[in-house]
Amino acid sequence: MAAPQWLLVEVLDDGHPFVVAVGETPRKRVALGSFLRSDDRSSALSAVREVCAKKRMVTLSSRGRSVVAEPITEDVSGVVHGVWLRVGYGSSDTSRRPSAWAFTWDLASGRGRRSAIVSDDQSWSSLGVEQSYSFAQGLNKLDLGSDTVGVLADVIAGVPGRVLQVRGVERRPDGDDRVLQIVARFGRPEGTGAPCRGTVRGVSVDLGSATDVSERSSTGASVAEAVARSLRRPGEYRAVLDPATLVLLHWDGDAPERIQWQRTDLDADGAFVHPDDVDMVRSAARAVDEGPRGGVSSVRLRIRDGVYEEVLATVHNVGLADAVDAILLVFHDHVAEYAR
Repeated sequence: MAAPQWLLVEVLDDGHPFVVAVGETPRKRVALGSFLRSDDRSSALSAVREVCAKKRMVTLSSRGRSVVAEPITEDVSGVVHGVWLRVGYGSSDTSRRPSAWAFTWDLASGRGRRSAIVSDDQSWSSLGVEQSYSFAQGLNKLDLGSDTVGVLADVIAGVPGRVLQVRGVERRPDGDDRVLQIVARFGRPEGTGAPCRGTVRGVSVDLGSATDVSERSSTGASVAEAVARSLRRPGEYRAVLDPATLVLLHWDGDAPERIQWQRTDLDADGAFVHPDDVDMVRSAARAVDEGPRGGVSSVRLRIRDGVYEEVLATVHNVGLADAVDAILLVFHDHVAEYAR
């Protein structure tokens, strides 16, 4: 009989567990009940439900069958995002499972956090990886290839219940870049304030070393991206913002070194765009949208550079998907030149 394998089960949709990986092999979301043999279905589903309720490892044994289920939880709330599940017969199996972790994105603030890594021999501190990060910082270290535009569109749309499943290469400080599969579910926003953005809960699994990151990146490139790169001027930077919150989501190309955008403690008094300039940027974006096709608008606004410094920027609307636009700020890093 073949040795049992670890199944990664995401439980982001309460009461509806889905298999998303078998060991290091990713799978499109398959309902756990449909994935298992009928003889194993009841005990496995029972173990997953118990893990989610008790937030701890569960082991079951009956008639030669052993079931092991271990939670992947979010550190702060303790909510279970995923479960490592193994169903076997006979002697216990010692097969290793890939590293995995839970994560959350707060779309209102642009903050993200990954949980402690579920691994036999690794920790984030040993890998030099920060657990808290800004959304733009996380995306800057994650090569999603051609899926980047779709992910940004989903984040801006923020449709509750939307499920995201993508693969990408995460660049690590030690140079051992890793291939990840990411599965996430968009939640409903809390409160009634405007703009209102929800929280995304997800689970990531390490699928192994990325042996050729350059090849992975080039396969996601398009003619449009190549043309866009050729049009960038030296010293020019392009920031992609959520139009509702003006949270920085992504740098199109290189990020400026002096602009403070990686910090996770940028609250309402320290956001990327000065709070008093938010309405002006939104008005400029509306004017572009209502003006002639291909139009732009120039504004002077303050962005974070240790303290807020004034820059001259052009405002563009970028269509990411049907009825989903982002705001693109294009500016030069010579802050003093524009502040005169």
